[in-house]
Amino acid sequence: MRRMSRALFVFLVTLVLWSMAAVDTAALEIWRNQTRYEIDVPLPNGASFKKAGVDRKASIRGVDINLRLIQDTYPNCGKLVAERESAGWERNYSSLPGNRKVSARECSTQIYGPTRITIKSHYIWLDMCQCFAAIHFAYPDGLDDTFEEISPPILAALRNPTRAPRKGKPLTGYELDPDWLEAFAIFRKRGFPAALVYNILGDTAHIALGARGLGDRYAEELARLYGTSAKEVKDGDAASASWFFDLETGFAIHSASPQQIASKLSSCYRKRDYWTACKLNYHQEKGCRMTASWKKVCGAYMKPGMSTMIGDLCFWEPRGDLPMLGGGDTREKTVALPSGKKAKAPSRKKVAARSEVPYCEDDGYAGWRPYLRELRDRGDGVPAGLKL
Repeated sequence: MRRMSRALFVFLVTLVLWSMAAVDTAALEIWRNQTRYEIDVPLPNGASFKKAGVDRKASIRGVDINLRLIQDTYPNCGKLVAERESAGWERNYSSLPGNRKVSARECSTQIYGPTRITIKSHYIWLDMCQCFAAIHFAYPDGLDDTFEEISPPILAALRNPTRAPRKGKPLTGYELDPDWLEAFAIFRKRGFPAALVYNILGDTAHIALGARGLGDRYAEELARLYGTSAKEVKDGDAASASWFFDLETGFAIHSASPQQIASKLSSCYRKRDYWTACKLNYHQEKGCRMTASWKKVCGAYMKPGMSTMIGDLCFWEPRGDLPMLGGGDTREKTVALPSGKKAKAPSRKKVAARSEVPYCEDDGYAGWRPYLRELRDRGDGVPAGLKL
């Protein structure tokens, strides 16, 4: 009898522990417009989300977290961060121009409060609801390291959502993208220097929106592949460009996969002074075809007596609100919809033939003529023979 009682006691304890574990690992229930979704967003240190209307809130070591699904439909992620900053200004929060990072599937910004509070906001696209999830991290001065410790796994879970609790090792946010690792090998085979590959990777949303220190992990991987040091990879003398369109071919770098970038980027970019090595056919940021005048203007860059500001016009115009290099996005291959079906990858638009690509405007906004007039009027050197 005693033996049976002890066995019953062990069974009951096991049942209780299993039940507790089930609660800790249950997927988060979250709603959008009366539709229920489940997402596994594990929190560290035994923390859990609390319901507050459509919001889900948690607090971990001084960092307050607020997660919700955006109830309205937004055409793009950039509008969300712009509205976030605008709403912050109305509450006496401030933001810096460089804080805003935008890609097709994710964007982020951060605002600073009058009481020395920082709020970092991420908006991440979820295929399961065809909507953006908003997650805000708020913390006082001095807790940046704590934020950087707890946020990567949470953001990684939202970028790779699953309805059921994860089995095995949870995501850390520091995983290396296998597509980029494959692209590294292609770049190396084509003779692209490691420092250049690192520069291209560094201009991606994958790095800008990723965990702090993720770029260092890639630098170590490139160093191993190329047989050099991580310092040489990060500090090596290599080209830095606005990676939107290929100067020679017009290839849309910004919407390609990492492997496509590595395979199709023109070889002339291997040169640090690629603006002289590449044929000037397309504008790097706008993708339009260069007119004869545009070619003359951009071809004058770095020539004796010419303004160095020509480079901003032709090759690395200040980015402003332009989206970051996406480098392709393969997450839709593994996202589960509420029905359990796999989300289909979006169809890629047919690439326009070269003859269909419009020519760049000489005048107007971002045209070369008003830009050169301004340079000339302040005494900078500009190419002769153009009607200004």
